[in-house]
Amino acid sequence: MGEDSTALTLLTEQILLFATVVGAVATLPALIEFLIDRRKRKERIALSLDDLDVSDIDVPLAGLDGLLHDIADLIDRAKYPDAYNTLRVGNEILIIGPNLNGKKALARRIAKEAGMDRLIVVYNPRNADALAKAKSLIWHYRRQKVMLLLPRLDHVAEHEDDEVFAELDALIDTTSNLSNTLVVGTAVRFEPGQTRSVRLVAYAGTREVYGFNAKVNGKLGG
Repeated sequence: MGEDSTALTLLTEQILLFATVVGAVATLPALIEFLIDRRKRKERIALSLDDLDVSDIDVPLAGLDGLLHDIADLIDRAKYPDAYNTLRVGNEILIIGPNLNGKKALARRIAKEAGMDRLIVVYNPRNADALAKAKSLIWHYRRQKVMLLLPRLDHVAEHEDDEVFAELDALIDTTSNLSNTLVVGTAVRFEPGQTRSVRLVAYAGTREVYGFNAKVNGKLGG
């Protein structure tokens, strides 16, 4: 009886081992697919995002000294954010201009002039993974002064993707109340004769707008 019990136990263990091996082999293709997809996502993030030390950036900006003088108060706000807390000034900037006209270079120069520590650039704001990574980096650098640069935000509106919109909203919500973070977006200006379909998005935050031909310069109605 003892020998039969031992043999039965060994047989049961062998069956369990065989079942485990078969199960592992069956899940191997799914595991390999998961690992490949994860590697591809990391590669896409690496191509879509830069995390730079501002002190290492050299930004030649010829011919725009006058512009830098005009936005000196904006640079001062980014340089000394705590001094502006009581004014409830927003921390978002949108740079609009013709294509290939130095908008990213201007943003980098602002980062240098304002003494920012890190510059996080999301080259492809349509990449939800890169937006999520940027949000993680901003939290990681919460004790440093950070500029988040989002070039070509107008491209996001051209490709309506719920996942991208959700990540972009989450990223902006994360940064909008952080005094250590300056969010800079760029967009290409419409040129005469051009037509485009755009998605309109309501202003959030304090809903105060300055500029735009001085037609508002204060709180928005509604």
